[in-house]
Amino acid sequence: MFSNNQKISVRQLKRLLVMDWIGKISLLLPRFIVQSSGKDLILSLILGVGITAVYACIVCYLSRYITRSFGGYVELRMGRAAAFVLCLVYWSYMYVNLLYITRVFGAVTRQYMLPELNENIPCILMLLGGFYASMDPKERRGRIAEVLYPFVLIPLLILLVIASVGIKSEYFTYEGASFNAVTMKQSFQVFAAFGGVSLILFEAPFIQKSGLRLKTTLKGLLVTAIGIGAAIIIGIGSFGDQGLKALRWPVVTLTSNVDIPGGFLQRFDTIFLALLLMSFFVAASTGIFYLNLIFKEMFKQPEEKHYHLLMLVLSIAGVLWCKNVEIAQKLFLTVNCYLLIPIMAAFTVIFAILEWEKRRRSK
Repeated sequence: MFSNNQKISVRQLKRLLVMDWIGKISLLLPRFIVQSSGKDLILSLILGVGITAVYACIVCYLSRYITRSFGGYVELRMGRAAAFVLCLVYWSYMYVNLLYITRVFGAVTRQYMLPELNENIPCILMLLGGFYASMDPKERRGRIAEVLYPFVLIPLLILLVIASVGIKSEYFTYEGASFNAVTMKQSFQVFAAFGGVSLILFEAPFIQKSGLRLKTTLKGLLVTAIGIGAAIIIGIGSFGDQGLKALRWPVVTLTSNVDIPGGFLQRFDTIFLALLLMSFFVAASTGIFYLNLIFKEMFKQPEEKHYHLLMLVLSIAGVLWCKNVEIAQKLFLTVNCYLLIPIMAAFTVIFAILEWEKRRRSK
């Protein structure tokens, strides 16, 4: 039974994280294979998930000391100017992230489902859906994620199981993965793709059972990593390294090519693709929710004030400015991966060390 207490449960938190990550990361990571082999990509995924797990521990530790707002926490320790700048960094990260996932949604929808449609139309519809879901009460996003979660994950699991039947053993060579500079770079990109875990610092006051945040976050990370890892392995076995490199969206092509027996089920691949794309609506609602929340913390606006409509307008303007997914991906990698994520991670680690040292001295 759903509550109406302006909070989300840890169960809903896990499902929000998975729904926010799985669509974006499953489409983003395989595109890195143009720089390396499929085995190197799997190694990068393992290393990147490991780094993310360690970082999640640090984030959840720090979140224990955030009682009202992350912006207020930073202001108390570093001053108003520092709080404004750091909130701006987080806001910019979420804005660029939202532009990227929206453009991915539009490109995939047009290529596989509605080729005659202008790509901007599904992008705007996705943002409108996210705008509605992001409105108060705060637990609405959690409710939507909780309802959609099994309808997205279970069909995708079925598709992966069926697709695994077509794996060709000759595509798996005995050569091991290479640990080199490219692998390290891709591991960092995997970590950056999971960078949204930092935003738990802003959501911390709205999460029930704060002691379970870490366990819940790690569960969501594990579910996402296993799903994406399985899809990449099956993709390698189905298309080979060179085949994956030639495909624009390997995971989508994999699910679309699954041969499901029975006349009634022949077009379920399209239904499953539509269900995967539903995760993007949850990600869009998360994006607009955080843009509104962080914007209010930047300018110290009261809780009852809402700027969702302004965030929607800014998001639509940004998506129209990013004319295609290639521009959006370049923006995501350049701005988020190599600039904003390191800043967010560095400050999180610094604050966590200071809190730990403060508690140690007080004993």
